[in-house]
Amino acid sequence: MKKLCFLVLAIVVYQHWDTVQELLRPPPAMAADPGEVILYATSWCSYCAQTRHLLDREGVEYLEYDIETSAEGLEKFKALGGRGVPVLQVDNSVVYGYSERKMKALLFQ
Repeated sequence: MKKLCFLVLAIVVYQHWDTVQELLRPPPAMAADPGEVILYATSWCSYCAQTRHLLDREGVEYLEYDIETSAEGLEKFKALGGRGVPVLQVDNSVVYGYSERKMKALLFQ
């Protein structure tokens, strides 16, 4: 019975992994200026390129930090609890990883 309960719990966690990760991440330590959009990315990341394309396509002005070449960008990225790119910050809200649905919801709320 314990094994069955554990298996069911593992499946539920797996199915809702995005939500679990958001709950485990610390809240942003640094606030952006009101309405400011900041992208933490790298030059080689395909999901970062998709995020840039989304922002450009939607006409969103944004500030980008390449965390591999910008010490300031890397510091801010770490302060947000970033572990992978892209990280999109809008005001005090953050989207970790590429999720067009979450990014659009955050940008156009």
